[in-house]
Amino acid sequence: MPYTLIFFIMFIFIKNSHYNHMEFEADLIRFFQLNMSPAWVIVFRVISMFGSLMGFAITFFIVFLKKRSLAYALFVSYFVFQLLNRVLKHLIARNRPFVDYQDIVNYDNEDGFSFPSGHSLSAGIFASYIVYVIIKSNSQSLNKALSIVLVSIISFSVLVSRMALGAHYLTDTIVGLILGILFAIISILVYNIIMKKLFFKRDYIGENNGRNIVGGD
Repeated sequence: MPYTLIFFIMFIFIKNSHYNHMEFEADLIRFFQLNMSPAWVIVFRVISMFGSLMGFAITFFIVFLKKRSLAYALFVSYFVFQLLNRVLKHLIARNRPFVDYQDIVNYDNEDGFSFPSGHSLSAGIFASYIVYVIIKSNSQSLNKALSIVLVSIISFSVLVSRMALGAHYLTDTIVGLILGILFAIISILVYNIIMKKLFFKRDYIGENNGRNIVGGD
């Protein structure tokens, strides 16, 4: 409920404010693009892919190796939340940076609306699921910490790449990441609730069957 209220307030603010972004957000994109070489454009395009279907495939594979049922939960939640993200984009209808400013280059050939960033939202979902798997693993604490730091760096790199490529403002990426994390937490909580009920039902049926067999003897 609190998350819904926060998002509702944020939606009203963005939709009805006299500006759809802050000027420093455009300056931040200009800073990246003015200091980017062609090689960095390629690097940022590759990093950006970690927030796309490629990132989904990698995350699904990692989660699948650890827990198949959780991987299926990731599959469902990812596509459901991507659909929700598209709805939000059209409801809020914020222009992309290269539409508002002619000097900002659209390096990733994007179109459509800007808020929230779908790649950043995906990065939040992927990172949350991987971190959950890491925490639940039997690895040493140091290895867990290092793995979580690495996942966090990759996630934040996706945010930077979306700005550097001229596809999103800073607020697009931050809100996208936050939403992705919240969506992942919700889906993992729902997954755990469902799994507990299934295990409880299975144990209950197993106990009853056992009693019937004993009674039959």
